[in-house]
Amino acid sequence: MKKPIDELFFLNKLCRFCAYQERSEKEVRNKLKLLECPIDWQEDVVNALKANGFLNEERFIKAFAAGKQNMKSWGKQKILFKLLEKGISRTIAENAVQDLQQDDYLNTLKTLMVKKWQQLERQRKDLPKSRLIRFVLGKGYSYEDILITMNKLGIKEKPSH
Repeated sequence: MKKPIDELFFLNKLCRFCAYQERSEKEVRNKLKLLECPIDWQEDVVNALKANGFLNEERFIKAFAAGKQNMKSWGKQKILFKLLEKGISRTIAENAVQDLQQDDYLNTLKTLMVKKWQQLERQRKDLPKSRLIRFVLGKGYSYEDILITMNKLGIKEKPSH
């Protein structure tokens, strides 16, 4: 016999979904739609998740930004873009990105650039630094921060012979 599906069924599913990792409200709403939760129950489920501490946008934003910076070596611009994709308002997302520790941010950039530069140097002897710059821009770092870090590291374009 099939168990009847009610609001509690969806709440339990989403409690487990949110307990696994921090989620944005947009992700939760998308999951409810995927589970084919009736529209009139969706708001109640979201409110119950918030009331019970399973859904907290501020906690999600902090965890997401710090995790992407530390684990994926993403820059502020990429983190901002991805937060906007997750349904976070621009103002809140910009504030979260600005709250990232500048020292950690620049150390991550430095480590990333050194590692990539060494990898690229092994591949080619007459390597233009433009490939390094393109790579780090793709990770979401600002051009200004990249140039400052390159100067600190003493990375120069190799002269072509």
